[in-house]
Amino acid sequence: MPDQAPLTTGNTRVKDARRLSRRSVRTERRLFLADGPKAVEGALEAGCVVEVFATPPASERYAALVTAAVSLVGALLVLLVGERVTAATVEVRAPHEAGVDQSTVVGSAHPSGPDPA
Repeated sequence: MPDQAPLTTGNTRVKDARRLSRRSVRTERRLFLADGPKAVEGALEAGCVVEVFATPPASERYAALVTAAVSLVGALLVLLVGERVTAATVEVRAPHEAGVDQSTVVGSAHPSGPDPA
């Protein structure tokens, strides 16, 4: 993964990803957030990933997944983010998920694959 400082919650790309928490935005943009390494891996296999956000610990822990993402979507679309970004972006769904995982991987993806151009 290229050397880069982790993006913060004030970054435009991060703000755009956070907007995907609203159904109207997901419907309009035809995108959703794939939360976690298994979901991102599935989205990569389906060929529908637009970009991937990973914390620095996640980029190390899931290095093979990050490498696959770089080869499929390009290095400029695999972005390091701080833990606060993932806490603000990923919807907490269960009490055991309330703590921020220091190794979070999130991807934005098209629900049915990329739009035909």
